[in-house]
Amino acid sequence: MTATTYLVLLDGGKREETVRVERVGPGVYEVTVRGGTHRVDAFHHDHGTISVLVDTESYSVQLDERGNGMRVHLRDSVFPL
Repeated sequence: MTATTYLVLLDGGKREETVRVERVGPGVYEVTVRGGTHRVDAFHHDHGTISVLVDTESYSVQLDERGNGMRVHLRDSVFPL
């Protein structure tokens, strides 16, 4: 399958990282960042919840749509998009 490369801004736009994402199966991706590749398995439970398995670590991600934006809740952190 075809990989897509993204340039992402982190730390309030102070830092740039290149992220490469390749879909390798239904809901399964290989994500490369900083030279390391991770297997990511994502399952969309409902409108606002995604279960994500990164390598062997499990995460629950909540999506909160607000107007034209979105906030991503991951553990004790919130990331505006």
